Amino acid sequence: MLQSPLFTLAFWLLLFPSLWASGSLPGFREKNPLLAGILKLALGLGIFAHFLILVAAFGAFKSYSVLIFLAFFLILSWRKGREVFDWLKDGLKSFWSDSSLFSRVCQFIFLITLFFTALFCFLPEISNDALGIQLYLAKLFVTKNSLTPAFFFILSYRPLLMSVLYATGLFFKNVAIAKLFHWFCGILLISATAIKIEKATQNKKITLFLSLMLWLTPTLMNQITTTYIDAGVSLFIFLGYCVFIEALEDLKPVQFFYAGMLIGLAVAMRTLSLNAYFALMVLLTFRFFRPGIKSRVGFVAFCFSLGVILTSAYWFLRAWIYTGNPVYPYLGSLFGNHDFTFLDSLYFHEMGLPKSVSSFLMIPWNITTKPQYFDYHHWIGPFYLSALPFFLYAAVMNKKARIHAYFVLFSIVFWYFTGQLVRYLLPTMPVYLIATAMGMNDLSKKFLQSRSWHIFNKTAASTAIASLLLLTAYHFRFQFMPIFRAWSVQEYLHKMERSIPIAEWINKNLPETAKILVVNEPHAFYFDKVVIQDIDFSIKTHYKNQNSPSAIVSLLNEKGITHILDAEEIYNPEGLNEFKNPSRPIDLILHNRQFTKVIFTISSSNVLDRRQRYVLYKLLSLPKP
Repeated sequence: MLQSPLFTLAFWLLLFPSLWASGSLPGFREKNPLLAGILKLALGLGIFAHFLILVAAFGAFKSYSVLIFLAFFLILSWRKGREVFDWLKDGLKSFWSDSSLFSRVCQFIFLITLFFTALFCFLPEISNDALGIQLYLAKLFVTKNSLTPAFFFILSYRPLLMSVLYATGLFFKNVAIAKLFHWFCGILLISATAIKIEKATQNKKITLFLSLMLWLTPTLMNQITTTYIDAGVSLFIFLGYCVFIEALEDLKPVQFFYAGMLIGLAVAMRTLSLNAYFALMVLLTFRFFRPGIKSRVGFVAFCFSLGVILTSAYWFLRAWIYTGNPVYPYLGSLFGNHDFTFLDSLYFHEMGLPKSVSSFLMIPWNITTKPQYFDYHHWIGPFYLSALPFFLYAAVMNKKARIHAYFVLFSIVFWYFTGQLVRYLLPTMPVYLIATAMGMNDLSKKFLQSRSWHIFNKTAASTAIASLLLLTAYHFRFQFMPIFRAWSVQEYLHKMERSIPIAEWINKNLPETAKILVVNEPHAFYFDKVVIQDIDFSIKTHYKNQNSPSAIVSLLNEKGITHILDAEEIYNPEGLNEFKNPSRPIDLILHNRQFTKVIFTISSSNVLDRRQRYVLYKLLSLPKP
């Protein structure tokens, strides 16, 4: 019952007005009523997550706390029913207002893709980081009824606000509820982008076209139906940016505080969202040099920073309390922690191309034509490079567009020197498109009478839409199989997720007390037993420094490890060695019958991604001296 689509829909029908009511509490004022509604819903997500954080501190991180939140804010929202209805009606009216053929095509594509992506959220989770980090951590939180980090899971010490929201679904064993949080953030992001583009251009066709380009961007579309975090991060950074830019006009401290709160919510999802904070602080510094406002800049910068701290501080305090390092697992050398050289190289230094002036200037070209260097699975697509001339034209010729161009530039600079994963650029893409829209609009007015210009526009736009739509259809080719009953849901799961066969066997055959050390398989969500990644265990215990195999076994016995699961890659379509530890001290005992015994072997049956051969060992106890 709780896992049924009807329960999922009922839950979200109750959650939506609850988010609206809770997001109305801060009393934020926005002139545009459509954007005001989006801000309420986004703030509602933040308030809901912090409510769960609060109840977790009192040992009440349970399903009844979610029901209390819903009941309380539904009571508050009963007077706002008309307000919510009018907002939805006005939004649909704005979306459907242009009746030209081009606009109707864009609207139709929007509706079709919205429907199918929402439908795909009801399929089981199969995405890499979701199964190894975000959704898996939500499962751990629910299992423990606590938000405390898992000692042997390094990444559990990071900011994890989205995992708190995802836990909402897992309280009811309903993954679709969790996946719809990310989908919902994506819808709000696209809607907010459309509102700002239309405000900047007053051109409905450009608004629909560029909003559709953002929606179909592979970086966003490929993860919109998963429990990743990038749509959430991008939503809060973009909304924070919008409020910040408006606040720059009159320097009202309260507006900067609200902007800081929104940026802080993004930081509470990913530490590197601080890049947006620093980029906005640089923009504020530029204002410092305007005459007559120097005395106010310092105070509004303080208000902005205070907002960031208010909504993100919990996660840094949490890490500091448990490790002595507020940004653990990073910057360990500054706080007396372990230096995570392997993790650092995996996530940062090996991503992107070698740093130089030429590689920086070539970023637009490189991230488009060499996606393998920036995380191949989240390609940005061809459109942003092709739109670069419009962006540059606006940056040079349109004074109002320059602030958007500056933010994009500063964000890229910080991105270039921190983590060159292309999906970390997603928060800047809406801002890039605002400036691009202004360039397109200015050139359209300039060449209004040119027939060649109109032909070029229609051809280029049609090509862009068709190419991204084909990429979208290709990406979701397997998701259509269970939707149209070509596969059962269980068959879909076996064909798409490699860990299912071994997870099912372990869940069925090992005792509840089993504690498994896992080597080279980060997908942990479908295991119902306690699993510990070998990389994390090695970092925490330094067991690779033990001087003998028997010493390693003794340490494993001491930590309660009962089994070892080794995953050997047997096929990889891309030739990657993802998450593979370069050294394997565990091999000292795996093939020694004195210490381990093979109890089960099976190969994965997935048709996508690499395939693995799993060998499950029982760890033998050393004889007592």
